[in-house]
Amino acid sequence: MKQPFRTNKLRFFCSVIILFSLSTFVVLAEQVTQEQQTADRFWEILVKSPRRGTTFDRVYAYYVDTGHAEQLLQYCQNLTEENPKYAKAWMLYGLTAERRGLIEDAANAFQNATQLDSKDTVAPFYLGELRMVQGRLSEAIDALEIAAQRQPTRTEIRAVLQTLGRAYERFGEPQKSAAVWNKLEQLFPEDPEMLVQIAELLESENRFDEALKRYEKLIATAGDEFSRVRYVLALVDIKLKQGNEQDALENLNKLLDHLAPESWLAESVRDRIERIFIRNNDITGLVEFYRARLEKHSTDFEAVRRLALAMRQLGQLDDARQLLSTTIEKTPSHIPLRLTLIDFLIDLKEIAAAVEQYQVIDQLSPNNSDYLTRWGQLVLQNENVNEESRQAEAVKIWSRITDADPTNPVAAVTTADLLLRNKIYNEAEQFYQKAMALRPNDTAYREYLALFYHSRRQKEKGLETLRPLGEGDKQTIDNLAQLGNLLQSLGYASESFQTFQRAAALFADDWQTQWRYIEAMIRRGTPPDMEEAAQRLTQAERLVETEEQFEAFLQQEVQFLKSTQKLAETTATLEKQIEEIQNNKESVSLVRAFWRLAVYRQAEVKIQAAVTAIEKALDVEPSPSNRLRRVAAELFEQNGDGEKALEAYQILAEEDTVRRVDHLKHLISLQIKLGQIDNAIETGRRLIGLGSGNPAYLRFYADLLLSVGRREEGMEILRQALRMEPGDVTTLALLAQTLAQDGKGNEAIEITWRLFERTDNLSGQLSIINTLTD
Repeated sequence: MKQPFRTNKLRFFCSVIILFSLSTFVVLAEQVTQEQQTADRFWEILVKSPRRGTTFDRVYAYYVDTGHAEQLLQYCQNLTEENPKYAKAWMLYGLTAERRGLIEDAANAFQNATQLDSKDTVAPFYLGELRMVQGRLSEAIDALEIAAQRQPTRTEIRAVLQTLGRAYERFGEPQKSAAVWNKLEQLFPEDPEMLVQIAELLESENRFDEALKRYEKLIATAGDEFSRVRYVLALVDIKLKQGNEQDALENLNKLLDHLAPESWLAESVRDRIERIFIRNNDITGLVEFYRARLEKHSTDFEAVRRLALAMRQLGQLDDARQLLSTTIEKTPSHIPLRLTLIDFLIDLKEIAAAVEQYQVIDQLSPNNSDYLTRWGQLVLQNENVNEESRQAEAVKIWSRITDADPTNPVAAVTTADLLLRNKIYNEAEQFYQKAMALRPNDTAYREYLALFYHSRRQKEKGLETLRPLGEGDKQTIDNLAQLGNLLQSLGYASESFQTFQRAAALFADDWQTQWRYIEAMIRRGTPPDMEEAAQRLTQAERLVETEEQFEAFLQQEVQFLKSTQKLAETTATLEKQIEEIQNNKESVSLVRAFWRLAVYRQAEVKIQAAVTAIEKALDVEPSPSNRLRRVAAELFEQNGDGEKALEAYQILAEEDTVRRVDHLKHLISLQIKLGQIDNAIETGRRLIGLGSGNPAYLRFYADLLLSVGRREEGMEILRQALRMEPGDVTTLALLAQTLAQDGKGNEAIEITWRLFERTDNLSGQLSIINTLTD
């Protein structure tokens, strides 16, 4: 009997591994990829030990990504038919069927595996879990008991007994579940997390008393403060569910006794206590609680502070103030108590007393910018002191923010901003000047001061502050452009104009600088300005060298001609000039002349005339540049001449390597408009080739395939993109949406869960959950 079994076992392993390594149903007529080889290696491991986990996940994810999850399921089913007596075949089928949502098929497969292999613990455990999902608790218990009896490993026994105990709980067998929990505790006596898991399971089944027993044991044996707090809070939550608030409060109060009063753990416990009272709208009870606590713990100063705040809610301001004052006398260095007292004093309109408290706080924590800021603001609120004295005192206080860090311009600006907001202008100016002096070469601090002067309507001072930005060695093209724009934004039109004018004189060979001056003249708009702008524009053209500059210049020239309403007149003049150029046979000038005429006509929305002009430019130039051809392609497309546009973009896609991707996308769009679907798809393949595996290119191509009805091919491209970049959420979302639209719900769910795992923000996760629910 043993020999045939070995023969069957060997035949099974060989058939599984060979068939999968050949990937006969995975990739149609494609070379085996690295991803396939990786999947094959994981498959070999899985065949030897069929289990849930990373190995199965990697195999299954690969076949989902390649769109062959159904074939994987069918293949595993075929294995069971070829090897009906071999348990591992049934396990493979069960795992795949379970992942595909076929719970009954998976359960039956695990049932067969359980019967065929009398030593395997995993099969009956998986069977028990699935029967619980189905609500068939009696069958679940039977399967789980089998798993428990088969001597599972230490890791396996935890999961088996936990699930068995839960099944007994749900089946109404508390004595048997208790026996399971006791056995777990005996098996793992030194593992507090096991007790936590048992307690959480019992709590989830509403077995509160049993859960409490575990937490009480955990609290008694807790090895550190954090764990003790964690267990007590869990115990308190259960007591609150039971409605036993008094006991819960006692537990929390006792826990506080063991914590450092100023620690974050103690703060968390106090917050929990206060939530109990606030939930019941029982502020009086909260006051009584803190009073009772202070009778036993008179040095719990945080309890004093919170008691005062609770009394404040009851309107007992005077009593709360007296409590705080008395306690501060006992612990004069306690800053939180003093800050709370300051809030009370402000409510009671005792500003002078509150200011005195800040004086003490400043001695305890010198030069704290937060305290200094609030102190100065409070001083200004003291109406019992004349305004001049108040402001002088505030200046003195806020100056210390800068004094504490005298070389930091940010500190000086912080002080200046405080003074400006409170209308203490002279001193604010001094601190803005100090910040600028600390960083004389940093334009930002000079701008801060200039903006201050602007807010004070001190134009000359503002201009005096800004002028150095464009003087001396700072007279660069960029600096003058920045200065001119800043002056313009502040409304200093004349000064801005003068700056652009100066820049134009200094950099007469830079056409962009000349254009900025032309724009300034257009903004001013006087007749002399417009005349000079026209002259300057003609002169600026002589500075244009490259076609890129010429194209940009034409756009600016058209803008000028439109603003002066001279576009039609200039177009007519240009047409006459073209005749003269043609007579002189100046081909280079003629090409640009026709190019300019095409742009003029396009601006006049005379597209056919623009096309005629650009075609003449192409006729004159036997080897037109890529830039000129692109202008022509755009005009052809705008004119509705798809064939000419198509031809132009085809040439551009060959010759213009820098913008080839854009040209190919235009080409695809045109091919689809013209009904050339096969050509569009072929161009899409070419685009993918350029992308070197770029998922964005693959998504573009997939969109193309989906839009023309080639759904399966489109989804396959999306899967390819996903294999290249598994974490790309855009591809995951698009693939999930496409699968759902095509009725492939199981695969859509798989992909959407992966999208969920890679989404960090809550709103995105909620949106994905809504999609999954649908």
